[in-house]
Amino acid sequence: MGDNRIIHAHGKVRIDRIDHVGIFNTEIRNYSHQLRMMKRIIQTN
Repeated sequence: MGDNRIIHAHGKVRIDRIDHVGIFNTEIRNYSHQLRMMKRIIQTN
């Protein structure tokens, strides 16, 4: 999966873009969730 992508469920499981504003739904071309806080869960090398 590329950078700035997130797997999440909002009605169905989706892979969407994420940035400093929130989760961007490319189908409706709008933000489905606003970002409030982000914490690294999986450490990458």
